Amino acid sequence: MEMLYKAILYSHLVGFAAVAGGLIFQLASKYRKIGPIILNGARWQVISGLILYIMLGDNANHIAAGLKIVGALIILTLAELNRKKDKIPPVTYYSMLAVVAVQVFLALYVSKN
Repeated sequence: MEMLYKAILYSHLVGFAAVAGGLIFQLASKYRKIGPIILNGARWQVISGLILYIMLGDNANHIAAGLKIVGALIILTLAELNRKKDKIPPVTYYSMLAVVAVQVFLALYVSKN
């Protein structure tokens, strides 16, 4: 069971890297858009995050997990709403970057119980 947990955890990190990397890659661009890497990374973040939360059960930090799931849902919602647009508004882009930064803070600095 631990091997399965670690496999899902590492794939969760790959999903995060897809979202964060896809956004950071476009930082210097004049026009930004939601590409398939960001979109699929955001989708996998939500799915794998929920799986990890269920696997942890009572050992999970419920407040931190709840905040991370809400953040992942915000990123996914913004990505889904803007996926067909040729360019996204700067406020949407920077909002997504801000939520990614909060996700990093929650993952690294909030205690795990």
